Amino acid sequence: LPYKGPYADSKRLAEQEIKKSGLIYTIFRPETIVGANAKDLGRAVKILQTKKFFPIFGSGENLTQPIASEDLIAMIDYSVANPITNNKIYPAVGKEAVSLKTFLNYIASKKNNKIKFIKIPMWLGRIIVKIANKINPRWGLNDERLNFMTYSRKFSLNFMEDFPLIKLRSLKKMSFPKGKT
Repeated sequence: LPYKGPYADSKRLAEQEIKKSGLIYTIFRPETIVGANAKDLGRAVKILQTKKFFPIFGSGENLTQPIASEDLIAMIDYSVANPITNNKIYPAVGKEAVSLKTFLNYIASKKNNKIKFIKIPMWLGRIIVKIANKINPRWGLNDERLNFMTYSRKFSLNFMEDFPLIKLRSLKKMSFPKGKT
């Protein structure tokens, strides 16, 4: 896990404990999950499909590799019945890496919405996050999430050799939260 912060640290510690436990395990590290019940994405989808402007921290050129929730479920289901996945850690990522702007534009286009991005430099983003969290601690964005949104992530799909029956969906074949698309 390249990320830093309390949440990432807790995931790292949990993985270490699982490995030390002696139990048979398969760990999935999902990228952005796209699907009918993807709650984190739901709020962004609503804004992207109904508003004309959307804030983006950094350049928006960083890569993300979203996975369809159905593909992640299929991988988990397959791993339960196939020992080849025992005691391994997998990136749970989709078929293609796209820039954050491309991903967000695609979501907006599902409702024929043309979105304009308001680019917010990271230094200003950190100030906004700090102030917003003072006003409302449940705001939902902190430095750790802000950093995560600006990391570039592209993964090899070599791990899919362990999942021969699963064909990952491309972004255009993914479904988005119900009532939003």
